[in-house]
Amino acid sequence: MLAPYQVQRPLLLNCLSLLSLESTSADQSLIDAIRFVLAHRQSHREALSIAGTNINLKWIPEKWRKLVTGQRTVDQVSEVSRKYFELCVLTETMRELQSGDL
Repeated sequence: MLAPYQVQRPLLLNCLSLLSLESTSADQSLIDAIRFVLAHRQSHREALSIAGTNINLKWIPEKWRKLVTGQRTVDQVSEVSRKYFELCVLTETMRELQSGDL
């Protein structure tokens, strides 16, 4: 699942950094997640701490939760899997762009 993404990762993250994305709703959770991913794009750590950040993970679809957080719920999560979180953010950004919500 991650191997094909590795080749496209730099291009996708560059695109995200160039776009001025805005949410059409008051919910800024995905925008905050995009900023977090871009801020940590040079990291090689497997897990990234989200403790002390304003990152809300409630937007993560159920099918992604176990991969991203290692848990079935997003309550009291202190770190995320960097690779799966990036992939989840990119996938949800694609969906939001297609639906016109971003």
